[in-house]
Amino acid sequence: MNAPSPHIRLRDEAGQGPAVVILQPAGQPVSKIVPDLARDYRVLTVEVGATAASPGAAQELAAALAHIVPEPAGVIAGNATAPLALWLAAEKPDAVAALGLIAPPPLDAALREKAAAIATATLVLFGTRDAANPPTAGRAFRLALPNCQMLFVYDATGAMAEERPQAVAAALDEFLQRREKFIVTTRSGQLYP
Repeated sequence: MNAPSPHIRLRDEAGQGPAVVILQPAGQPVSKIVPDLARDYRVLTVEVGATAASPGAAQELAAALAHIVPEPAGVIAGNATAPLALWLAAEKPDAVAALGLIAPPPLDAALREKAAAIATATLVLFGTRDAANPPTAGRAFRLALPNCQMLFVYDATGAMAEERPQAVAAALDEFLQRREKFIVTTRSGQLYP
């Protein structure tokens, strides 16, 4: 089912279980993390067109998601869609059960002002080899968002979902299950190497 928006459309759906929405720019291939997440979740890949991240765009996204998945969903966003996902959590917190941000760009001034009010459990992932968005940027998210955790994916760049999909999916899966209690995996007791 497509959302009633020219900028937003359901691209792919896989698996069953609690809803997880992956936001991605239009025209990109479906993320490599989908098969691993689809073992435990109903994973909906939602394309967002060339819409600037703003409160208005977040309202449009929330309305579109309400047609696709009526219950609060886990929302995963990469670098290009992370600001929109943050605006969604700020403007429509009841639509977002948890938020996973993969190599998010630095917060702009408007999002920095809103960040303290975003209570949604959030995980930010940074690659240890990401020169464009270094792991030290994660500290700004931890300080700005009151319910934020940070994880480094070793030997990965900002394209970690494509380079290390199993590690990224495992971290997101554990976080989506445990949210505020997330620290390390309960399956192995190890951080993701």
